[in-house]
Amino acid sequence: MNMLRKSVGDWQNDYLGKLKIAGYSVVGLGVTAFNRIGPALVYPDYKIFCFKNSYDFDALGKLCPIYSLEKEEGFESIKRLNSLSLIKHEKFGEYIDKLEKKPAVFLYRSSKNIWKRLSKMGLKIIANAPEIRDQFEEKKKFFKIGRKIGLPMIPGEQWLIDKLTEDNYSEVKDRIGEKLVFQLTDISMGGGKGTFFVNSKDDLNKFKAFVDEERKKRKLEWVNVTKFIDGPSPSITGCATRYGVLTGVVQTQVVDVPELSGGIKGRSGAFQGHDWSYKYYSKKIQTQAEVIAQELGEYMYKKGYRGIFGVDLVVDGTDKVYPVECNPRYTGAFPVYSMLQKADDEIPLDVFQLMEFLEIDYEMDFELMDRSWKQVKKGAHLILSNPYHDKWVKVEGDLSGGVYRFVDGVLEWVREGATYLDLENDEEVVLTDGTPRRGQKVKPGMRVGKLVFKKGVLESPGKLKTWALKIIDKVYSGYNLQQC
Repeated sequence: MNMLRKSVGDWQNDYLGKLKIAGYSVVGLGVTAFNRIGPALVYPDYKIFCFKNSYDFDALGKLCPIYSLEKEEGFESIKRLNSLSLIKHEKFGEYIDKLEKKPAVFLYRSSKNIWKRLSKMGLKIIANAPEIRDQFEEKKKFFKIGRKIGLPMIPGEQWLIDKLTEDNYSEVKDRIGEKLVFQLTDISMGGGKGTFFVNSKDDLNKFKAFVDEERKKRKLEWVNVTKFIDGPSPSITGCATRYGVLTGVVQTQVVDVPELSGGIKGRSGAFQGHDWSYKYYSKKIQTQAEVIAQELGEYMYKKGYRGIFGVDLVVDGTDKVYPVECNPRYTGAFPVYSMLQKADDEIPLDVFQLMEFLEIDYEMDFELMDRSWKQVKKGAHLILSNPYHDKWVKVEGDLSGGVYRFVDGVLEWVREGATYLDLENDEEVVLTDGTPRRGQKVKPGMRVGKLVFKKGVLESPGKLKTWALKIIDKVYSGYNLQQC
């Protein structure tokens, strides 16, 4: 019992010591290095195998060794910018073979093809298997699971898309409400893709037009139709462990900011970052969100799920909290959330993700650990993307990544840096996450960087503060993206 009276710092030293002797070389795999950098904060033998040779490469390289396929083999070295193409490249196999310790591959999200290929190579995979993850990621299944385990789900129905006529739509409105939210259940990607706010028959027709276009690429059959809840749409992060489900703070998501989503087509509720400083939610809201994440996470763990997940929420005018969907993977809050935890001397969630998947024997004072994760978080991050949804662009400008200061309308480079931890005060901002070099090409809708702040950026939901908008404009001007 004495072990369970240790401080958070003592537990952290214990866990880091266990990770140090785990016996694996863990390799983060992804198109950009930034989104895989989290484990570098806690795991000593961590490396990254990525594609992009971006301006944040050298700064991130101080946290762990990084191999860039684009840097070594050129832009044309893979046909598609995704993790599967990276794994298929001969250089990945050569890279793995040179590792001195047993290799383990850290993934943001595994697909069936990725899982099959890595398993065939005999590699340990730090991610949940697709068949485990899909039962929670697929909106149609989550809709049913939530009701099965008694979560306070938003009133709604599931419909075959082709059965949802204008007449049926009118009947659904009478049962559920005038304002509705449509979620295509067959689109598993997050960030608002496949989500529509439907308030009229004209909106219904726009939804159907989107479906007709998307059906040229994929099979779409079902749609969740739920009542529109007028209120904030935050989220909460959870981590399913052998000792229980740890939860973080309720956090405000940045969605539908026009200056950030100019090229996004057919989306409502488009995810564009977080603002942890914008609003600190009441104990009533926090408690409800924790219960939702814990009950869901416990069910997930029984079904074989391990580690980090997120739950998107909506809060109505009475402060009642509803779950909207589950993101069974590292969410869009990472790796910035890990950096916020590091800055607050919390044990980053990545520690438990690694210990669960590397099957490390560890103990936990659950109540102490869970309580330690409830510190107020300060800061924000905003996702920048190619503003053209259907056009490749070429970077004609030369704007370096790093730490900047915005003074008197001028965005001034201060020093090298790539993470929240590189910011020294509230007046600085770091430009990171795959910041493109001059001459590089960017596919439609792909990220062209991320802005990370030590203070809030939202004026109100969906509206950024004026100074934040000016910084965004300066960054895009500096990139000088030209269609090609």
